[in-house]
Amino acid sequence: MYNTNRDRGIYIERQARELGFSMDYEHSHNYYEIYYLLKGKVLYSVNNFVYQLMPGDVFIVLPNEKHYTHYDGNSECERINVYCSRKSVPTDMFGGIPCILDTMMHSGKIILPKKTQVDMSQLLMTMLRENNHPDQFSSAFLTLKLAELLLLIQRNGQLVNSTTQEGRDNTIDKVLKYIETNFNQPITLEDIAEIANLSPAYFSRKFKKETGITFKDYLNFIRNKRACQALITTDDSVTKIAADCGFSSSNYFKDIFRKMNGVSPREYRKRMAENSSVKRR
Repeated sequence: MYNTNRDRGIYIERQARELGFSMDYEHSHNYYEIYYLLKGKVLYSVNNFVYQLMPGDVFIVLPNEKHYTHYDGNSECERINVYCSRKSVPTDMFGGIPCILDTMMHSGKIILPKKTQVDMSQLLMTMLRENNHPDQFSSAFLTLKLAELLLLIQRNGQLVNSTTQEGRDNTIDKVLKYIETNFNQPITLEDIAEIANLSPAYFSRKFKKETGITFKDYLNFIRNKRACQALITTDDSVTKIAADCGFSSSNYFKDIFRKMNGVSPREYRKRMAENSSVKRR
């Protein structure tokens, strides 16, 4: 019997997500993750940066970097992930072309042209078939295909703002940390613009350029993430959770929550409790 592809260091997984699916918490792992969105819309968070992904977008996560995904509450979503260990990245093949490995140097969103999206989908499906029906040649085959995947991304992809500390604007980084710490307090655009020492209009443009989403959407994303965690881990009322997460009223919280998750807070709590019960069986 052959080892699984996960044991060999390269593993491919295709998965559909239900409306409004969110991870229960931020997590990290000691291998690379190459995420490719097939359909739907996703908010992908790494290092306090949040990116909106559309079908055909790629997101690369480096080993040991905490990340979190939230799927759109109004559309079905599906993705393919390639997981690979550091040792499985075929560095020897690129001895004369070191820039190829730049793809794996930073976590971040990568935009691909339409033609490349077609090639990417076909390549990933080939890798998925090999992953699901392994033989003694699969390890070598997947290593070659991973090299092809990295070449495709490096040649045709456009990296959207690195999520590393070095790639951040200090002003925006300061704001992100403030929001992460004070999300449960009243926060307005004017307040944040003052902290950044910028006019509200200029700050709005700068924030959208650096993070990929608007200030308001980012604030709601952070508050919604905390609310989801509270609904899962506490018995607090919806009204209390709304207040604790910084929403101005429980009605506003319910509207935002349904928009982002596709269900009401109560329905979300019930669904997550049922899912947890199934997992324990």
